[in-house]
Amino acid sequence: MRYNDFNGEKVSSLGFGTMRLPMDANGNIDYAEGEKMVAKAFEGGITYFDTAYKYHQGESENFCGKVLSKYPRESFTLADKLPTWLCKSVDDAQRIFEEQLEKCKVSYFDYYLLHSIDEESWVGIEELDLVSFMVKLKEEGRVKHIGFSAHCEPELLDTILSKYGHILEFVQLQINYFDWEFLKAKALYDVARKYNKPIIIMEPIRGGMLANLPSKETRDILEKATKDSGKEPVSYASYALRFVEQLDGVVCTLSGMSDSSQMEDN
Repeated sequence: MRYNDFNGEKVSSLGFGTMRLPMDANGNIDYAEGEKMVAKAFEGGITYFDTAYKYHQGESENFCGKVLSKYPRESFTLADKLPTWLCKSVDDAQRIFEEQLEKCKVSYFDYYLLHSIDEESWVGIEELDLVSFMVKLKEEGRVKHIGFSAHCEPELLDTILSKYGHILEFVQLQINYFDWEFLKAKALYDVARKYNKPIIIMEPIRGGMLANLPSKETRDILEKATKDSGKEPVSYASYALRFVEQLDGVVCTLSGMSDSSQMEDN
């Protein structure tokens, strides 16, 4: 495992996203398989685990609480996110935060994010001054680092970072080589770099699409590039992970792995 520095702390280059955990025949999280994957993650050197209030209809946080609590707290870092669209008041945000800590069986989060900011949700975030709420949690020692994830236009990202870049320590963005131009991933990346903001990558394999490429032309390009380099062929998912990992400013790349074979390949 390779590691990157974030404010003097060592972060694994690959992070375990718990949005696409293995499922059983009844459509529930397969805890037995999930526990095996977490064990493989620790064995492989992963230290960054990512969850959110809405993942698996709220069950992802319960999974993290049950499984990660079996490991020493200092052996991993846990990121969770505030579902701002459910917050009609600061009291709502406080209540949800307390619930998240309880479900995850921790007394603090290493990373806490305003979740999935876009042009619509940003209005409510500003009205409730949820950035100040995040600052309060950090001052209380209940979160170590505060940031946000964004699915917005580059202009809004620039607005957020110009106003709060001195407070919000990192940004989580959807970046992959498919979206580099298609969904303005490059433009978003450039804004983050403009403010020298550390980046957490989400959807590097675009929900699995880049692991099973539908385009023969794309497959041919990647295979020819590998052949010309004289290196051994790798999985298509590996190309996607390598693309984002080599970008300047990237601290951790999240992968929502669903089985042990994906874990081993990544």
